[in-house]
Amino acid sequence: MKAEYKTSIDLLPQNRYSRPGRQLKGMRGLVVHWVANPGSTPRGNRNFFENRKLGKDGFGSAHEIIGINGERLICIPEAELAYHVGSKTYTRRARSRLSSYPNDYTYGIEMCHKDWTGEFTEETLDSAAHRCVELCLKYDLDPVRDIWTHQQVVGWKECPRWFVKKPQEFEKFKERVKEIVMPKKLEKWQRELGRKAVKELSERGILNDPDKWNQEDELAKPAPTWLMLTVLARYAEEDEKNEKNN
Repeated sequence: MKAEYKTSIDLLPQNRYSRPGRQLKGMRGLVVHWVANPGSTPRGNRNFFENRKLGKDGFGSAHEIIGINGERLICIPEAELAYHVGSKTYTRRARSRLSSYPNDYTYGIEMCHKDWTGEFTEETLDSAAHRCVELCLKYDLDPVRDIWTHQQVVGWKECPRWFVKKPQEFEKFKERVKEIVMPKKLEKWQRELGRKAVKELSERGILNDPDKWNQEDELAKPAPTWLMLTVLARYAEEDEKNEKNN
């Protein structure tokens, strides 16, 4: 599926019940939800969050809502707290990893669905997965460990129903995110090591034209065996010279 979906921003007005305007204390997890309103749209659910400001429906919101066609609607800024996993009780794992008040450390993603089974369309799942990829890379989160269902946080709520009823589908979702995240993390690690190596080798006069090697596309390429052997040989030659001089 495609990684790009229409994204709109329509922030909730600050209010006591859905957007308190408080900053997150950190980012430790991503929590996925279902809207529990079959056939509804991101816009309709966003407006429901806004109407909470009247105080008739209690507290509740999420950072974003994903529609059945994969469209995304952002309603609370990424760095702000949303009321998406509030509860009187939390699971032991949630208290351990997310704190005694997980809203302070999590990002909430609501997903729309067609019927009461809660099954998500492929477009919804794909859009949510790519959004989780973005956030995992940005905040150095582990897709398997740090993506949660609402139920895994609070322990009692059937949310999202499709993942709660079919936990294997939730595992498949996390694996989908992992398959995209891990190669990108490996590439980032490779670039960081490459930059350090280029600096050290150029300072020792072993590597010529460091500016060329510092280009991102060069550092992203796998190092051929001959190059690694050549560098090792030149290191050995350098060490032999130093021993003779000493």
